Amino acid sequence: MPIVQYLQLMGWPMPENSFHVYLASSFLVGNSAMWASDLLFGAITKWFGVTKEPPS
Repeated sequence: MPIVQYLQLMGWPMPENSFHVYLASSFLVGNSAMWASDLLFGAITKWFGVTKEPPS
């Protein structure tokens, strides 16, 4: 993963077992992408004037 390679090049301390680093960085990247898509689709729905709430 490029983010892990970048952090290693920057000299950040990493555990010897890099598997956990890959899992943690994958979680952070995925979580950030989820929040970004929520914000993007929220802006798109406001742009089109969608105001109806989904059914409970």
